[in-house]
Amino acid sequence: MANIAFLGTGLLGGALAEAAAQRGDTVTAWNRSADKVAALAPFGIKAAATAADAVRGATRVHLVLKDDAVVDAVVAAALPGLAPDAIVLDHTTTLPALTAARAARLAAQGVNYLHCPVFMGPAAYIKHRVP
Repeated sequence: MANIAFLGTGLLGGALAEAAAQRGDTVTAWNRSADKVAALAPFGIKAAATAADAVRGATRVHLVLKDDAVVDAVVAAALPGLAPDAIVLDHTTTLPALTAARAARLAAQGVNYLHCPVFMGPAAYIKHRVP
């Protein structure tokens, strides 16, 4: 299975990380609030101290963050640990113009970045989650 990282483990990011670990992926996660990552330990998810530590060795990096400013800050913090062939999948709902600028900037740096937002708020997640 894959060696993946999740940066942002709130309601949606935590659920995605949990699902990945349950299907057999090796998952490392980081969140600005360490308690959210610690809650994922029962699923075999390893907590990282920094974003760069979380992405080190990952082939896929999933971002599930708050907004454009947080995405930019977290990506900048993660870049030192990012493998050249890693794919960064950004699930954050962000502004189109800022997303396009980010994608161009990261492409120029050789980062494999794909914006694939998930449009699902907490109410929809809770209603549709399968136990």
